[in-house]
Amino acid sequence: GDDSLVKVWSSRTGDLLYTLRVHEDVILDLAISESNKFLATTSNDNIIRIWETETYRLVGTLSGHTQPVTTLTFLPDPRSNWLLSTSDDGTSRIWNIDN
Repeated sequence: GDDSLVKVWSSRTGDLLYTLRVHEDVILDLAISESNKFLATTSNDNIIRIWETETYRLVGTLSGHTQPVTTLTFLPDPRSNWLLSTSDDGTSRIWNIDN
């Protein structure tokens, strides 16, 4: 299979809605914001990519980790979009996706 793809399926119809090549390497984690507005993905490339979920276009990239990002979690606040990331470099970061 192709582990660098994210496929978005309709829960109502079962239809495939989008296929996104989000990274060049294996996807390690993904998360959807509490507001359902953003999708965050990460790979062995140490980069976090942010996708807007209405059209699934790339709206941002986050860099700062020096080794692969292993965990992505949006904090549970529907009024803002804070993303927590952890990495094999031993660090955790909190990102404000709204800015």
